Amino acid sequence: MTTARSGTRAPRWAIAYKLHAVEKITRLLEVEWNVGRTGIIATRAVLEPVEIDGATIT
Repeated sequence: MTTARSGTRAPRWAIAYKLHAVEKITRLLEVEWNVGRTGIIATRAVLEPVEIDGATIT
């Protein structure tokens, strides 16, 4: 017979360590508008590239 546990399905030994977020300031260069085939309008921000921890983010 198994016993039902209340709570999450994740195992107790699985621990997630979360690091503090690195924040940078960049400029908004352009906003692109895209209309999908279902008619939904999706916006996309084009940002000035910025380097965070050795990776270039655009």
